[in-house]
Amino acid sequence: MPLTGILIEHVDTDELVVVSLATGMKCLPSSKTELAAGLVLHDCHAEVLAMRGFNQFLISECKKSVLDGDYHSPYVTRRLEAQNQGGQPFIMREQLKIHMFSTEPPCGDASLENIQSAQDDATPWPETAMTTDTRAFAENSSGRILRGRGYFSELGCVRTKPGRSDAPPTLSKSCTDKLSIKQALSLIQTPACLLIRPSPSAYLSSLISERFSRDACDRAFGPDGRLAALKGRTWPGGYAMSYFDVHATDDIDISLILNIPQYPYSRQALDKEGVSVTGGNISALCLPLVPHQETIVGGVLVGRKAFTGKGASVLCKHELWKQVSEVAKLMGDQELLQNVRVPFYEDLKLCNRDVKSIKTMRQNVKDDIKGVLAPDGWVRSGGNVFELSTAK
Repeated sequence: MPLTGILIEHVDTDELVVVSLATGMKCLPSSKTELAAGLVLHDCHAEVLAMRGFNQFLISECKKSVLDGDYHSPYVTRRLEAQNQGGQPFIMREQLKIHMFSTEPPCGDASLENIQSAQDDATPWPETAMTTDTRAFAENSSGRILRGRGYFSELGCVRTKPGRSDAPPTLSKSCTDKLSIKQALSLIQTPACLLIRPSPSAYLSSLISERFSRDACDRAFGPDGRLAALKGRTWPGGYAMSYFDVHATDDIDISLILNIPQYPYSRQALDKEGVSVTGGNISALCLPLVPHQETIVGGVLVGRKAFTGKGASVLCKHELWKQVSEVAKLMGDQELLQNVRVPFYEDLKLCNRDVKSIKTMRQNVKDDIKGVLAPDGWVRSGGNVFELSTAK
């Protein structure tokens, strides 16, 4: 089972702190996303859960700062200029770097060479390898869809989550593509982006993986790869194109991260033990500094039935929206309240084209990077039309 961790480095003290850990490799079929109503996680891949956990951690730090005037978070601080100029009331502190550790390279374009080299025949799979159902799904979508394990001869493309060829298709984008977007948007996601302004310290500094292809990662994430057209770009609102470094675990001392020489359940470790590796449907989340732990199956807490409004993870869209709304209410910030008090979650992500609004500035960045990644059109995943309620 893949493991991903988000770590924050305090540059001035060389302290390295784990703020989010997650495992997982499943996602929701597209046929179920509208039923999720924000209470069921669409994507439970380890990298995605870890990034959502990072956002939940930052929101909790903002809330602690509001509730306790004597608390000075080592991670976020108030923006004094926001009181007069508007915008997000918090920003990440300087002298911080964010690192991601993962036992597997992110699915999608950055791992194609790894998958091919593991096959008996490393020849790229032809178009005919797609099943009839998958092909019909691709042709009926309003854009170009590549399944994660199909069209291996096409590199540098946006792909959906891999899954088995006979699995129900999903529009959830690969972890490679989601990480690529974060290189322009920062790791701060909706709705935390309404609370915390992007800054250099909010961007991923490095990705550390136990096994990866240098060529694939340079193509997927590097300044001379598929995102070369955005090199040096900046946008209003604190956004800037930020390329992260990719390292193998052999390049660093992993004991500094997990206090163990190697993650004992990684593919490499199990291969050495002669244990066959198979996928599972259980995800785990740990937020050491909150503190909080969860076990997730089917996008909800273990033992709870999906699509009933019960067992929602703290990482689901509904709960993150609720938490940001609570901070806004505690602060009495009228601009923030106006941004979060919208009819539907989709209104948090879309904008009214007021060029000065926080949401518009973020949407402009999205449009630019998605236009580079998918010039034939970016297919939205959906599932964002739901209201904020007290359902749990």
